[in-house]
Amino acid sequence: YVIGDVLADRHARARTFGLDSPLTTRFWTAVKTGTSKDMRDNWCIGWSQRYTVGVWIGNASGASMHDVSGVSGAAPVWHDVMAALHRQSSSRAPAMPAGVERVPLTFADNLEPAREEVFLAGTAVTRINVGAAP
Repeated sequence: YVIGDVLADRHARARTFGLDSPLTTRFWTAVKTGTSKDMRDNWCIGWSQRYTVGVWIGNASGASMHDVSGVSGAAPVWHDVMAALHRQSSSRAPAMPAGVERVPLTFADNLEPAREEVFLAGTAVTRINVGAAP
């Protein structure tokens, strides 16, 4: 559940991908991309309430695909497949299981906006302080 919550958080990836990337859907999904060394291939795998979709993009020869990453190669295909699968139905986030809690979290010096995060019960922190290394 915790990993799914992280992978569904479009705001967590906004700094890198923006708020409107191929990883953003109009319904609940959790998604992750990857790009191999030397950009030989890339992938995107994600799930919704009902479907799991994985996409691999690469050259059969193993030749490098310069400037093609998981978000620019495989993710648009993943997005289109998920949109087609959910054309007639939506997707909801799973219910939070016992042993997990959602708590408000703030950052010192307004490093990031305040938000809620999910933790295993008893492990939550409510403030992130950034300090100089000893």
